[in-house]
Amino acid sequence: MANSRIRVPGWLLLVAAFAVTAAAFLTIRALYDSADEARSEQVHLARVESFANRLSALEWQVVAAGAVSPELRSDVDQALEETQPLLDRVVAASDEGEREVLTLYSAFSVAIRGELALINSGDMVAARAYDEETGDPAFTDLHHAIVAQINRHADAASAARDRAQSLSLVAMAVGVGLVTLLFWRFERARRAVDVVRVEQQALRRLAFHDSLTGLPNRRVIEDGLGGSLNAGAGRPLAILYID
Repeated sequence: MANSRIRVPGWLLLVAAFAVTAAAFLTIRALYDSADEARSEQVHLARVESFANRLSALEWQVVAAGAVSPELRSDVDQALEETQPLLDRVVAASDEGEREVLTLYSAFSVAIRGELALINSGDMVAARAYDEETGDPAFTDLHHAIVAQINRHADAASAARDRAQSLSLVAMAVGVGLVTLLFWRFERARRAVDVVRVEQQALRRLAFHDSLTGLPNRRVIEDGLGGSLNAGAGRPLAILYID
């Protein structure tokens, strides 16, 4: 029965090993980039929450003072101004969850300005009622939305890192397997060459030596004599025969 095994050339295995390694490297790099981007979004959202907490703290200072002083008004305006670059980044994002954060932050900032206007007018009762009905719910909704997005990005970063690590192990295993296969094929070929070399030496000895005594046979004498005659053409030649 004919041998139907498919023999893959060694160079093709090398190309396959390189292709697998390159593809794995590119995929792993993309996964780590995705994890870094998710971590960056976490930091960004944490800064947004930090500014929201700052605005809430300023609100309580205004309530405690019972009036909006120029210093507190300046602090509030500065906090809103410093938050704007963060909000611009959220506007540029295509993520629905982050757009929700933008909407809730806008509602919270409107609530802050509305409460400050009531306090500035001297109507503390209306200001407190507005804060309970609008300001506090807006802050709570914003806080929950930011925390949810931070957790989502944390999960995405963790999942991307886990996939990258798993793919690294798979790529390493495939690379080691291909290298092992190449080494095995090389070793098998080397042993086959050694076997052929030994067999050729054995055949040559059988052809030029007597199988019983191990001494050179007539073929060796004829080849040696012919070579001597050809090398010493025109010169005397003597043969000593002992029986």
